Amino acid sequence: MNTLSKENILLLAVMLLSSFGAFSYFPYVSTALVDYLGLSNFSVPTVIAFGMFAGNTLAYIVCLCVKESAIKPALWMGYAMALLAVASMALAKFMPAAPACAIVAGSILLYRFAIGLSANLSRSLQMRFLPRREEKLRIFSYIKLCSSIAGALGPLAGSLVMRTWGFSGVIALSCACFSCALLLLTFVQRAPNATSGIGPVRNSSWWATLRSQPSMVYAIASTALLHYIFEAQIYASISLNIQHNEKNYVDLIALLFASNSLLLIVFVIPILKLVNASTNKFPTIAIGSFMSVLAIVGSSFAHSPLAIVLIAALFTVGEIITPQVMLDMATAGEQPHNAVGAVATFNFLTSGIGMSTGFWLGGVLPALNRPLLASAVWIVIYLAFLAMARYCTLRNSRGWAAHAVPTLSGS
Repeated sequence: MNTLSKENILLLAVMLLSSFGAFSYFPYVSTALVDYLGLSNFSVPTVIAFGMFAGNTLAYIVCLCVKESAIKPALWMGYAMALLAVASMALAKFMPAAPACAIVAGSILLYRFAIGLSANLSRSLQMRFLPRREEKLRIFSYIKLCSSIAGALGPLAGSLVMRTWGFSGVIALSCACFSCALLLLTFVQRAPNATSGIGPVRNSSWWATLRSQPSMVYAIASTALLHYIFEAQIYASISLNIQHNEKNYVDLIALLFASNSLLLIVFVIPILKLVNASTNKFPTIAIGSFMSVLAIVGSSFAHSPLAIVLIAALFTVGEIITPQVMLDMATAGEQPHNAVGAVATFNFLTSGIGMSTGFWLGGVLPALNRPLLASAVWIVIYLAFLAMARYCTLRNSRGWAAHAVPTLSGS
């Protein structure tokens, strides 16, 4: 039986701590900026949107320039900047409105940059320490498990602290988690075979690195982008549909997220073990995304706690299967030390552009109050996803990676 290395386990612990710090803090930023800092309802989404987009874009560019020997130091820097970003939010309370907005925008930009940087680099470092390359999907499942545990317990801890000590207590809790993650990261060794003279590419500019990515990576990440539009809907369309349909929507939305988190924790490892045994990826990701679409469309007609749990179960299956399988496909042609660019490209197109598009679309469609039109939009996106996914899996099965432009190693 294959086992993970000690460094893999340490990195998972680091990710669990940092994810707990993130999930205990960021879900409360929007409301806290109004209540804690007194910003207007118009300023808050504008400031957050600017910070998220700019931070994610900057993280992507920097990841393309990180040398192989600098992955661990850059990861340490990412967590340190996340700690600084969260701590700086406390200063905004003592500032007038205009400087407070500037501090908040800078804090969120730095935070999203740090989270994006650390997410990309930690996954790349995890792949470097794997005993066998075939274990990639397995480590992705454990990463998803860690984020699911943090996603379930982090907001709960943040809520308890918020009620007792307010947003200042939430800031302190998040800072403590990132500090522990930094301390634990110091015990992780340098990645094997990493030498100071090897960088991600021989080109000096990030633009040259960007252009040298294999077409396979862009095609698969662009396909996954469409699925990530669905991924955003648990925060957008599904929650808004429940709010629109039910008077006790607060309890039902809490049930939705609690069910989603619990199901992720219980089923992510068993489901991905089954998926890993399959050689034909197209039916797998098609079923995964279909479950997500079914949950989104069905949320317009969910009027009971049991229906909400069913919606959460359908959404969870899609959330477990498709993102992990497509990330595995996107890095299939990369050596472990060459994966930074592929992972960064995938995360930028999916979590950056895909999720942002999903948030916008998931806010507009429920406001129209036309469930059939909304359903038609989701189905059209799913059909486009199917067409692109079929193309990607066919090309992948014919040795697409073998004909890709070499990247990162410059060979």
